[in-house]
Amino acid sequence: SEGKLRSPGPGRVMFTESDAWNTRESQFNYLVDRAFTFLPMKEIVACFQYCMDSRNEGGPYHFGILQPKGEFSANYNGYWIFRNLRGKLVESQVAVTPAAAAEHCRVLASSADDGRSVTVVAYYDTGFWDGATKSKAGKATFNIAVNLPSGKYTVSQCRADWSTRDVMNMQPGTVSGTAKAVVVLEPCTAVAYTWSRVP
Repeated sequence: SEGKLRSPGPGRVMFTESDAWNTRESQFNYLVDRAFTFLPMKEIVACFQYCMDSRNEGGPYHFGILQPKGEFSANYNGYWIFRNLRGKLVESQVAVTPAAAAEHCRVLASSADDGRSVTVVAYYDTGFWDGATKSKAGKATFNIAVNLPSGKYTVSQCRADWSTRDVMNMQPGTVSGTAKAVVVLEPCTAVAYTWSRVP
């Protein structure tokens, strides 16, 4: 693999796995937790994803482990949400409310292709439990900010949990300078924003 690198190796690689029998929230959380543990490095070469339904590559792709009744999304969505996180890690700012949820919320940001794209992935794990008040957080609000390289950028948003994933284009227009996003997440969910520089 070193011969394929654009710069001198060795390259740093994370190998992980998923159990096909585990198809629910715990599997999604396991995969996302591992990514947030192992991905914080000086440089990210890329995130690798693959198509398990090769006979249908001419049409919609089916990701993850397939079974007769369909897809084990929990086995793939934990990878899918990171698919645009590549290049070099960059600093981001995040404020989380309620404050007690902050330790259960994680954010990574990267810049790739000489600044042509900037991606932020935010994740809220299983939530928190306040034993003193016997209260549990149902939602957490992320206020995210990341500095963009020079130029104007459009943004798209992706969401994922253990059973669903979707991509949506954000409001029309462009942003430059500091990009900001506010998102409310339920426990066991993740979101990714990708800002793409306008040619």
